[in-house]
Amino acid sequence: MFNHSFINIMMKKHYCVAFDFICATLYSIHNILEDNMSTSTFSVRVDSALKTEVEKCLSDMGMNMSTAINIYLRQIARIKAIPFIVTSAPVPNRETLEAIEEGERIANAPKVPGYKDMDSLRKALNS
Repeated sequence: MFNHSFINIMMKKHYCVAFDFICATLYSIHNILEDNMSTSTFSVRVDSALKTEVEKCLSDMGMNMSTAINIYLRQIARIKAIPFIVTSAPVPNRETLEAIEEGERIANAPKVPGYKDMDSLRKALNS
């Protein structure tokens, strides 16, 4: 169904869509292209820059937006869930993680003074 160069291209680059998601649904592309199913059209409003970026990403993978959306919808139908984690919690970047680690080192360092209440902290700051 797919040649090895397609898989190799996907493994060499970082894409907008997770590699495991694509691997889990590759069989869907074949079904989409060969099924004699009735189709319907729908429109989605999306940021122009995002659309351009995603179209480039999909083109690099050898597919168009319609195929990618069909894969996405088939995956939802197959697993009865959105096929990735949706969260409002931001993922900390490297700089933030380093700052967190530095804060933990400082907090746990034996030579760093600790304060039991605000009055002792204020006293230390004003001295």
